[in-house]
Amino acid sequence: MNMFQNKLSVLKPEESESNVISFIAGDFLDGSQEIDESSLKESLPILPLRNTIVFPGSGLPISVGRSKSLKLVRALGKKHRYIGLVCQKDNNVEEPEKEDLYSIGVIAEVIRVIELDKNNLSIIVQAKKRFEWTEFTQTEPYFAANYRILESKRAEKDDKEFSAILDSIRDAMNHMLNILGDPPKELLQTINHESFTGM
Repeated sequence: MNMFQNKLSVLKPEESESNVISFIAGDFLDGSQEIDESSLKESLPILPLRNTIVFPGSGLPISVGRSKSLKLVRALGKKHRYIGLVCQKDNNVEEPEKEDLYSIGVIAEVIRVIELDKNNLSIIVQAKKRFEWTEFTQTEPYFAANYRILESKRAEKDDKEFSAILDSIRDAMNHMLNILGDPPKELLQTINHESFTGM
């Protein structure tokens, strides 16, 4: 198995494991940015991230090991499974306070929770939409805040700055995939196709 396949294997469901909790049938990651508003609360649980940046539409695993973060994930239910992912300003801060967090993050849907051991979880999330927290409603046992959803704006097709940024992203992704070794041809074709922007 090459390194590229190894990286993807973390997303494959394990059969008959009691430590895996699925919130969505089939663990379906489709890139959708639609939110089931009936599952949203006025106050959103906030999960601080370090060394990770998440964009709307992306699906990825996130390691959870800090006490507040573990309490947040374990408090989730099938009805209320949306959380706010917010980056820390300083990755070296072990126990961040609200002042240590950026105000803008991404609302994400928790698809799976995997118990690695007593003090470590892995969650698979589908990032949905950007949001801005406006006021923290609690700091214990985990963070939660009032918020407003930020609608994304599409760039114009003739936007030269956007095209230049997209070319840089495409080059970086091609370089990364080639380093990982033997990426699927279909993935490379998708990245290099003119419709890659989704516009």
